[in-house]
Amino acid sequence: MTGNKPAADIRLLFVEDDLDDQFIIKEIFDRYRWMKHVKIVQDARHMFDYLNSLTDPGTYPSLIILDYAIPRINGAKALRMLKDDRRFRHIPVSIYTTSLTPDREASFLSSGACFCREKPSTLLAYDQLVNEYMRFTNQVPQMNGISI
Repeated sequence: MTGNKPAADIRLLFVEDDLDDQFIIKEIFDRYRWMKHVKIVQDARHMFDYLNSLTDPGTYPSLIILDYAIPRINGAKALRMLKDDRRFRHIPVSIYTTSLTPDREASFLSSGACFCREKPSTLLAYDQLVNEYMRFTNQVPQMNGISI
C-alpha cells in the first residue's frame, strides 16, 4: 500500500492485491513521476476505508481501478457497492481482470463500469495500460461532489 499522501493529490485509486502487479504498477507510475497521484490498496475493504475517510468530495479520485479477483469482495461486487452508494456512484470505475470474456465485460458495463481491460501480460502492455489510465484521469475533472 502506498504511504499517506494528501487526498487532493490522489487522482487514481488502484485496488490490486497481487504484490507483483503492485510493484509493476508503482514502477511504471514512478517512471512517469505520477505515483504521487496514485493510491494502491489491496482489497475492497481498504478501498472503502480510504473513500470513507475523505470528508471533502472534491478529493475523491478521478478513477478507481478494480482488479476483478481481489479477496473477500470481488471487483464486480465492489463495483455494485460503489454504484449503490450515492457518495461514490459518480466516480468512474474500470475493472481489469486476467480473463475478460464478452459476457463478463457486458456484466461489468451494465453494473456501471466505464470501461474494462484485460490484465497485461508484458511490461510494454502494462505501460500502455498505465498511460491509458493517466490520459483518462487527466480528461476527467475533479468531481467536487457533483453527481453526473
